[in-house]
Amino acid sequence: MKNSRLITSDSESTLKNVLNITQILSSWLIKNGVGYSDYISSQKTIFYNAAILELERLGQKKTDSSISLLSGLNRRDVVQLRLDQGDIHQYIETFQVNPLASVPARVLALWVEKDIGMTIPYTNSDYSFESLVHEISTEKHPKSILLELIRLGLVHFDKKLVYLLVNSFTPAQVPKVNEDILSNNIVQHLSAGLHNLIHADNQYLEQAIYVDHITEESVQLLNKLSLELWREISKKMLSQAVSYSTKDKDKQGADKKFVLGIYQNY
Repeated sequence: MKNSRLITSDSESTLKNVLNITQILSSWLIKNGVGYSDYISSQKTIFYNAAILELERLGQKKTDSSISLLSGLNRRDVVQLRLDQGDIHQYIETFQVNPLASVPARVLALWVEKDIGMTIPYTNSDYSFESLVHEISTEKHPKSILLELIRLGLVHFDKKLVYLLVNSFTPAQVPKVNEDILSNNIVQHLSAGLHNLIHADNQYLEQAIYVDHITEESVQLLNKLSLELWREISKKMLSQAVSYSTKDKDKQGADKKFVLGIYQNY
């Protein structure tokens, strides 16, 4: 069935590429009990917000008519969303989540960066869990950070010792946390790629290596090599990131972020 709205060839190409993405997302939605009606209903707010931000970028007035024209929403929906939502920037800010910026995650980053082993004492040591927390934050109690990491399945506590269960930020057997991290990673990757399409003079690193016509044995060898290289890169990056974070945390303007990601598929 053709769309009743007239769209340009560029728009049609964009829609085709987005549909390739949503084909994967639809499987995720359906497996978790989110059907078409629920998804479409939620998209009204997304398209409303996107239209307002585009009008702001263009320096044009944000009228109900202009929002309706850009978003494809009928004016009745636009009026209702404007009344329900209020300030768009405040709304968007509440949904800007970066799970890697939390104190528990930064404590784990420091633990891995110091390379002090998978088991450390909770207290009474230069390399204790308490000392790690105090290096990151003097406002958070070490016990509360420990309990949160236990809840996420990232550490185990046995009397006086804390055991690191993973050496990355992807917790095992914690589906909700894994979903949040995956969602954040996808957003960051898409943002980098779309930025590159729009800003040719200021490009982010967003590339992939693709090879086909190889055997399963070669796939596994490449898989092993990629994991080895990632461990090496991530350790070096983590060391510098913790150093800069510690140095910059009290400086004015220390509100920027840096994200480096990698993935493999075969």
